[in-house]
Amino acid sequence: MEPEPQNYGLLYKNVLVNGLSNKVMVLPVAASDRDGYADLYVKACSGAHSLEDSRSARRKVKVITMKIDTLVRILNVQKVDVVKIDVEGHEDRVIMGMNELLRRRPPRVLVVETKKDNHSLREILCQLGYKIIVLDCWDFTCNYGFYRG
Repeated sequence: MEPEPQNYGLLYKNVLVNGLSNKVMVLPVAASDRDGYADLYVKACSGAHSLEDSRSARRKVKVITMKIDTLVRILNVQKVDVVKIDVEGHEDRVIMGMNELLRRRPPRVLVVETKKDNHSLREILCQLGYKIIVLDCWDFTCNYGFYRG
């Protein structure tokens, strides 16, 4: 999922050029806790766009939002093994939008980039039976690995 139009175009071309279109689906959608629309704040750095943080935004773009639970249902996905979440401060909402998946058919592994002090997200996933490891950290952010063991 990549909601920002330029990043979406680059990602889509990358999938085509590398012959992965039969294995990878690229959707111009933002993962969230509701199905609808939101403003995406577009920053100078293509990896810093955010639904949450409007500071230093160059512009905003209206994007489609979708719960992961909705996407899994629409695509009739039976099993999800690995989820990578890198959503610039919107992690808790993405997790809320995949509540059904996490409770009924939990992925084996989640990799989440979030703030070091995001205790609520770590607590929620631990309550759902995930164990946690720190993959890497810098400044105020870490990549956490959550796995079912």
